[in-house]
Amino acid sequence: MEVAITMVIMLVLLLSTFEFGYAFLYYITIKDAAEEGAIYGSLHPSSSCNTTLTSWVHNSSFSPVINISNPSITTVAISRTGTTPGNTITVTVTHRYSIITPLVSTVLGRNEIDLHASVTNTILTNVTTCN
Repeated sequence: MEVAITMVIMLVLLLSTFEFGYAFLYYITIKDAAEEGAIYGSLHPSSSCNTTLTSWVHNSSFSPVINISNPSITTVAISRTGTTPGNTITVTVTHRYSIITPLVSTVLGRNEIDLHASVTNTILTNVTTCN
């Protein structure tokens, strides 16, 4: 009896650790994508570059395991205080992470978690063209 209870507890701990690690990997990926977008936006501050910046963020991860290219589950929000040097641009990436382990989703009571990462950068140029 004690072994069965201990095994269940150990299994829950093991699966929770796995799930947390995988979610953290996704968070690091969207944080890096937000940084890429903020750097791009600081060099191309025009609001006409928002589509290119969003595409830049979605395509910043080349891992076959981590996919943030789908706009329906990974959204990008862009805000600026202005478009001239010295102003700031903030890129916020939100990813709807699907929990892999059924036991963890049962314990949490849901199948998805929203992960958010936001990066603010200073605008460096007056460039109005997008690459």
